[in-house]
Amino acid sequence: MGITTVSVSANRVAWIAYNGGNFRDWLLMTATTTLKTPRQLRWVPRDVEAPGPPPIVLGPGSAAGIPYAVGSSLVLLRPNGARAFSWPAPARILSVAAGDGPAGATVVALLATGEVDVLAADGSVLDTYGYPAGAVSVIALAPVGALLQVGSSVEIRRGPRALRKVALPASAGLLDFGERRILYSLGGSVHALHVGTGVDSLLVRGSTARPVLAALDPYGLAWATGGRVNWDCAVCIDF
Repeated sequence: MGITTVSVSANRVAWIAYNGGNFRDWLLMTATTTLKTPRQLRWVPRDVEAPGPPPIVLGPGSAAGIPYAVGSSLVLLRPNGARAFSWPAPARILSVAAGDGPAGATVVALLATGEVDVLAADGSVLDTYGYPAGAVSVIALAPVGALLQVGSSVEIRRGPRALRKVALPASAGLLDFGERRILYSLGGSVHALHVGTGVDSLLVRGSTARPVLAALDPYGLAWATGGRVNWDCAVCIDF
């Protein structure tokens, strides 16, 4: 069994696992620091040669919960394991992310059409940003606004215009945002870039053959390598 994505909210961790032969089983699993036995939330079987991305999408979590999507249906999972809301998107959802955004923004979603939607804690749409399909590769949500990776830059959006653009190293990929730091992946390793000071920290070393998956929130850092999921408290992280 392998792990493709990991997300954290308070003491809850969720991850996407897969296994199987001709038909691949995609599993959305969750556990907490007190209930460590993994619990299955969703199961989607798919032909191993079927085109397209994995059928389950899991995004970075926040204090409000962990967002995930199957097809065009988005769910925000609270830290206690209950659903905060379920939102039917107008198109297939490519990626999701939770955060403590401005004006009550809680979740941001990227659709296959290129549209980016910002949702409130009750699932209502607060903002919609139009981009060409494929222009935005990664999304995140922070108090400063929605963070959208377009090429090698991260745009911070709040309202109709980009407030700021932050350049990442070539080939870097946005993972998450927290503690005023952009969490990104480069060469399989995980870095944190402080948007105010520009200080770049290497958090977890990996490689292109064995990349590290990670998510950051005010409570701590969760990361996975191979089939193992790890978590470190926020005050324990050495930036």
